[in-house]
Amino acid sequence: MEGNNISLNKTLNNEESSTGSIILVLSSAVLISCLCKIIFIKFLHHRINLSFYIVVLLLGFLIGTIATQIKGRFSEDDFLRGELHLSKISPKLIYYIFLPIIIFDASFNAHFHIVKQQLITTILIAGPGVLLSTVFIALFVVYLFPSDYQWSCIKGLLFGSILSTTDPVTIITMLRDYGASDSLSSLIDSESLLNDGLVFMLFSVFTRIAIGTSITAVQISSDIIRYGLGGPLFGLCCGFICVFVLNRINNELKIEITITFSVTYLVFYIADAELGVSAVLALMFMGLYMAKHKYCISSNVQLSLVGAWQIIIFIVNILTFTLSGLILAHSFVGIENTLTSRDVGISLV
Repeated sequence: MEGNNISLNKTLNNEESSTGSIILVLSSAVLISCLCKIIFIKFLHHRINLSFYIVVLLLGFLIGTIATQIKGRFSEDDFLRGELHLSKISPKLIYYIFLPIIIFDASFNAHFHIVKQQLITTILIAGPGVLLSTVFIALFVVYLFPSDYQWSCIKGLLFGSILSTTDPVTIITMLRDYGASDSLSSLIDSESLLNDGLVFMLFSVFTRIAIGTSITAVQISSDIIRYGLGGPLFGLCCGFICVFVLNRINNELKIEITITFSVTYLVFYIADAELGVSAVLALMFMGLYMAKHKYCISSNVQLSLVGAWQIIIFIVNILTFTLSGLILAHSFVGIENTLTSRDVGISLV
C-alpha cells in the first residue's frame, strides 16, 4: 500500500513538473516573440521582405534544433523537458485549442459586404481549385513517387487534401504592410476560409474511406452531404442564437467578449465530436453570420472586443508557429528523424 502511494506521488510530481515546464516554454516563446517583433519592426522590417510569423516559425525551429543537440547534457533542465513534451504534442490538442480561434477570428472580422460581392469569385477559386489541387497531387505521388513508397490512390488523395489547404496569415500580414486594398485582403481571406472548410471536408471523407467506414457510393454521398451541408446549417443556427442573445445584452463588456470567446469552442466541439459535421464550416458560417449582424455587439463594447480578439489571435498565432517550428526541428534534425536524403529531395520537389 505504501509503495502504491509513493508511486502515485511520483506520478503526480512528474505531471506537475511537466505542466510547469510546458508553461515555461510557452510563456518564454510569447515573450521572446514579442521582443523579436519590436526588433523586427524597428530595425529589420524595411530591410528584410519577410513576415513576422515566418520569423516566429524560424525561431521555433532554432529552439527545437538547439534543444535536440544539447538534450543529453542537460536532460534535467525544465525548459528542455517542456520543449520535448511540446514537440510531441497531440495533433488533436492543436486542432481543438488553436484552430477554433483562428477560424472564428477570420470569419467574424471579415468585411461581410465585400465577401458578399466577391462570393462567386471566392467559390470559383476555392471550389474547383481545391479539387484540382487534391487530384493533381494525388496523381503525382501515386504515379511519380518511387514504387517502394507504396502510395495507394486513397493515400494520395488524403495527402493531396492536406497539401491543398492554404495559410493566409503571412500573406494577409504582408498585404496590409504594403497597403493593399481591403477588397484584395478580404478576397484572399474568404477564399482561404472556404478552402480550409472544403479541405477538412475532403480529408474527413477520404479518411472514412481509407479506414473502411464509408465504402459504397451511398455512404460516401451521405458523408459529403453531412459535412458539406450539416456544418453550415449548424453554424448558421448557432450564429442566429448568438445574435439573438447578444442583442438583448447592453454594454456588458466582460459578458459580451466572454460569450464570443466561449461559444467559439463550444460550437466547434459540438459540431465535430457530437454531430459529426464539419466543425470548420460550422464555425466559418457562424462567424460570417455574426459579422453581418455586428450591431448585436453593444457600440461601447465593439472597440474593446476588437482589441481583445487581436491580442488572443496574436498569442495563438505565435504559439502555433512556434510549435510548428519545434515539431519540424524534431522531425528533421532530432532523434525522431527517420527521413533519408532521398525523402528530403522528393519532398522539396
